[in-house]
Amino acid sequence: MLYVVRHGETSFNKRGLMCGNINACLTEDGKLVALSLGKKLSGVKFDAAFCSPLKRAQETLFCILSLNPYPVGVTVDPRLRERNYGYLEAETALTQPDFVLRWRLDYDAAKLKMEPLCDLFKRVESFLTDLKTNYKGKNVIVVTHNGTIRAFRSLFGEGRGETDLADLGVGNSACLTFPL
Repeated sequence: MLYVVRHGETSFNKRGLMCGNINACLTEDGKLVALSLGKKLSGVKFDAAFCSPLKRAQETLFCILSLNPYPVGVTVDPRLRERNYGYLEAETALTQPDFVLRWRLDYDAAKLKMEPLCDLFKRVESFLTDLKTNYKGKNVIVVTHNGTIRAFRSLFGEGRGETDLADLGVGNSACLTFPL
């Protein structure tokens, strides 16, 4: 089973700011909720653990695994990083009118120096292909970001398709499961 977790709350999340590739840390509440998730997942023996290179994902995974009695190695994989939001990073819907359009594939991401959605999909699909090849039928935990999770969900057939990913977001420390 694949367990895909969004990182815990950061100060950027708390203030409604787009974090993207800014290396924000978890808030105290973010750590507590991640530990609570860790308690819920403590009975799962993970065969592998992966996370984004961004600190908030690594902190979340550490909180979760700190309560798991089964030791597992952690692999930091750059394909799991958050989408680069370019000029939208550290912005909100109030300060950037294009903020809500960022999940449409037909949106011109280049004008805001954002990573194109097709590039996000390519790296997440590459990671998912590797997982399915190397961990089929095993328990794997992945801690990543909301943008990356949107790509995971779409690749697993959820949502309205690749034309609009707005409905595929999840809250901080949410945990989704998918078959491997």
